[in-house]
Amino acid sequence: KEADAYRAELKVAREERARLEADLAKAQDRARELQVAQAQGDPSSSQQSVVETMQKDFDSRMERSRDEVQYLRQKCDEKERRCEQLLAERASLQDE
Repeated sequence: KEADAYRAELKVAREERARLEADLAKAQDRARELQVAQAQGDPSSSQQSVVETMQKDFDSRMERSRDEVQYLRQKCDEKERRCEQLLAERASLQDE
């Protein structure tokens, strides 16, 4: 029962990590598009400030996403180790 609960939590964490990685990829694509657009034209100062603001926002979101993905990976690893430990305990108890 407890192992199933850990597996369910692990599944949710993996799905969340996949969603965050997809969001990060979309944000990176958007940033690349903005950089290409900025390189192609000579933007006015207002456009340039908007691009800089968007770049700062993107950078902060990317950093938060990286931190969250790292945290979720760590939690997944801990839960996998716990599941393995519980399964080993269960197997040893069944042998007795």
